[in-house]
Amino acid sequence: MRIDTLKQLREACLVESGNDTKRANKLIATKFKEAMKVKESGKREIDPRNVSFKTLFEALVDTNDIDKNNPREVAEAIASSAFTNITTLVVNAITIEPYEQRMNEVMQLVTQGEAVFTDPEPVIGMTALGGVRRRLETEAYDETDFEEKRVTISKRDFGRIIFLTMEDIYNDRLGMIQDRANTIGEDGSQHQEQMIIETLECLPRTAFGEVTSQAFVYNGTAYAAENFYNTDHSAIAGLDGQVNKNTATGGIAITGLTNAYNNFSELKDEKGKIIVVRPKIVVVHTSKELTLANILMTEQEVGTANNTINQFGPRGRVKLASVVSPFLATTPNLAYVGDAARSLLWLWVQKPQTLTMAGTDDDAFKRQIVWKARFNYYGGVGHRDYRYITRVTT
Repeated sequence: MRIDTLKQLREACLVESGNDTKRANKLIATKFKEAMKVKESGKREIDPRNVSFKTLFEALVDTNDIDKNNPREVAEAIASSAFTNITTLVVNAITIEPYEQRMNEVMQLVTQGEAVFTDPEPVIGMTALGGVRRRLETEAYDETDFEEKRVTISKRDFGRIIFLTMEDIYNDRLGMIQDRANTIGEDGSQHQEQMIIETLECLPRTAFGEVTSQAFVYNGTAYAAENFYNTDHSAIAGLDGQVNKNTATGGIAITGLTNAYNNFSELKDEKGKIIVVRPKIVVVHTSKELTLANILMTEQEVGTANNTINQFGPRGRVKLASVVSPFLATTPNLAYVGDAARSLLWLWVQKPQTLTMAGTDDDAFKRQIVWKARFNYYGGVGHRDYRYITRVTT
């Protein structure tokens, strides 16, 4: 958008608002936001990636009565203009879009919910009910005898600040500013993905600085990966006394997937009653993406007698979505199969957002910062149960 066009928009919004500067700033931002929307044609009137911060500054910030070489006065002029309103929209688009592009795949692994507390949160559930029972004539229905169980989900606030200095605006370092915003969105998605994958594997989470994993904290006890993924959970103190094998061998191959699938036919709840779990997803290291794709896209088991139908392929009985990540453990032959979203719970205190503001007096004085933008999210993830995922090794 040209400087003269922005200036005309500013003047029109001042007239429309009755010279109310705050209302005019909001009007400008509303019209700018509408112009940034993707139309039915797939195009936008304004592409946020091509917006010049210098153009915005010159068109929207009134610098007639200030010392342009004084960063404090520049910051105050920015604060009273529509510059922060519009740059919030621009930075949000540049930051959140790359974040969402990656997270759309990874968030298949979790169920999302709203946090009640900011501290580590107890999520309370109930043990199995023992099933529905027959009621004979004149008799009362059996009452449930379930007990309370709880897991604990850790959450933290994660974020980063980017900023503009006097030099950035006057030199119109557009590429650098846009790259900062884009990179912080990508970094945010990778940070969250690593947290989810490490939780899936029940490993210490880098984001939380854990020494021992708190990915599965059940009734106050944290369980390490070797206890979470085990051939016999009945021997593990503090759980439910059921075997519930959730490991398999065979690697990333039809044999490995078959062995994992068969585990789900033998799972039982706390009362020893068989439960139904339909595996929906398989997670592998990025280096094994093509290996997995060959399995899921091949109709027959090549080399078998009569080329048996591949039950994990397009014509097979089992339909598995795939998620690949470079953050999976360093042994790339590992795969995780199951209904991960029934196990992993992500709790939001604050979903990803960007906020902008003019620089403070202290910022302006010490570092000539006249504008700042913050990307952050506040949340965390943990397992609710161990039954819904099987780990496959070689």
